[in-house]
Amino acid sequence: MYEPLPDYNIPKTKNGIYYFKDRFAENYPEEADTNINDRAAYNITFALFDLDTNKLYIYKLDT
Repeated sequence: MYEPLPDYNIPKTKNGIYYFKDRFAENYPEEADTNINDRAAYNITFALFDLDTNKLYIYKLDT
């Protein structure tokens, strides 16, 4: 089981929209079908727009 990164503080949102982009798969298309948890690196962008507070959270992870 994977735990969220504690320093990201992603808020719990009841009413929102999210976006997930796998940049690793874009850079290495031959490995795009590999399970994200089995890769050597995590290169992702995650965005969350909270419709109740009108706040946009953007998280970028490069390992």
